[in-house]
Amino acid sequence: MPIFCPASSNIVPGGAANVAVNIATLGAKCTIIGLIGRDQEGKALSASLSKYSNIQSCLVETKSVTTCKTRFISSAQHIMRLDRDTSHDIPFEIESAIADEIDKNISTHDALVISDYAKGVLTTRILNHAISRAKKEKIPIVVDPKNQNLGVYAGATLVTPNSLEAEVYTGVKITDDNAAEQSASIMQSKHALDNVLITRGIEGMTLLASNAQPIHIRPLSVQVFDVVGAGDTVISTLACMLASGFTLEQSAIVSNISASLAVSKPDTSTVSIDEIINSMNRGTQDSTSEPPSSIVDRLDDFIEYIDKQKAQGKVIGFTNGVFDILHTGHIQLINYAKDYCDLLIVGINSDSSVKLLNKGSERPLNSETDRAQLLISLAKVDYALIFKEATPIEIIKLIKPDVLIKGSDYDMTTVVGADLVMSYGGKVLLAPLEEHKSTTGLVQKYLIQNQVLLRSDQQLPSSLTIATILAYISNTY
Repeated sequence: MPIFCPASSNIVPGGAANVAVNIATLGAKCTIIGLIGRDQEGKALSASLSKYSNIQSCLVETKSVTTCKTRFISSAQHIMRLDRDTSHDIPFEIESAIADEIDKNISTHDALVISDYAKGVLTTRILNHAISRAKKEKIPIVVDPKNQNLGVYAGATLVTPNSLEAEVYTGVKITDDNAAEQSASIMQSKHALDNVLITRGIEGMTLLASNAQPIHIRPLSVQVFDVVGAGDTVISTLACMLASGFTLEQSAIVSNISASLAVSKPDTSTVSIDEIINSMNRGTQDSTSEPPSSIVDRLDDFIEYIDKQKAQGKVIGFTNGVFDILHTGHIQLINYAKDYCDLLIVGINSDSSVKLLNKGSERPLNSETDRAQLLISLAKVDYALIFKEATPIEIIKLIKPDVLIKGSDYDMTTVVGADLVMSYGGKVLLAPLEEHKSTTGLVQKYLIQNQVLLRSDQQLPSSLTIATILAYISNTY
């Protein structure tokens, strides 16, 4: 029987709320209309959305539970998902409350997004009302469909099923571009849909607009990290682009870039307009410049290089420590950290800053240069960066890593830089570590086993000797 021992947890808005967060991250204002329950999950969702000044929440409270999906992840792999929700049509009075919110808000908006998760909110009456009002306002309507009857979305500007959904709707197995075209054509003619965009994962997208030739859009070449929420990123970008007056083709191309960037990040992630623009410009910019030395000595050049890597969709990870003598705890941390990023930067306390950490007058046992050399010899460490302050907060401010990783001997309140990283949408992860693995503990074990009593005037053995001994102890006990 599987046993889960969570090292950390993270709460993020999901479903239609994730669409709202994606729109907000792109710099647009939006209003989210939907339902929540009178429960802790509903309060947590409202609190999460309230952090975004450009999101207006019009969430109607009901007696139903708030949809909550709990994902269990280990080493970047999704192990299982636990769902808590209800899926039944809402009663007439709740429909009326939703319709009222639509009426009160739609005239001040430039697009309507219908994010259908098949939880009962988007009844036929609500869909008809919302689409009718948006058409009256002459604003684009973008739909992420789940209803088995695509006809309920008739009148929408664009419907965006993924490949699996399109196969269910049409019975056409989408194995290549021709099959995607055929499936989109069937959806158009059978359900009176003007424009269809099929999102096809690693194959990109297929756009079939009314009275136009099909367009196949290939994804960016990125390392796929996590596809959760990619559809939300697509529909959010499409809505923002169409609301800004771009064509269907232009909007689809940009949403394809946005989706490619999103899946290169861990968990449910958002993409900023700056990331999209940088990615679009990378073909004309020198984004393939020579990487810096593995031990960073020119910080300005390094930050510029890291920014270019981010623009290409690379996930930047950061962890830090003294790393006085490498042991299995360090290796576990580094292996875990590398699982969550493309480039792993390891911050190392300088010799002078170690003195600020109350680890003892004899520490560090190895010099900062030796410690950096040992770290970059590990295949999963891309860059080592020595910092002189007691904490790496100034380095974190400059690098702005996508993922900040520390060991599970910390918590979210004690990880330096956690609040900063989470403030711009980054992730903070706590690596599960084997207990009682630390340089300090190993030094004490060595001294006890050899019955050495340290006095202020005694010297420890050379760093090479003690490293060899401690490596033996670590492997034996």
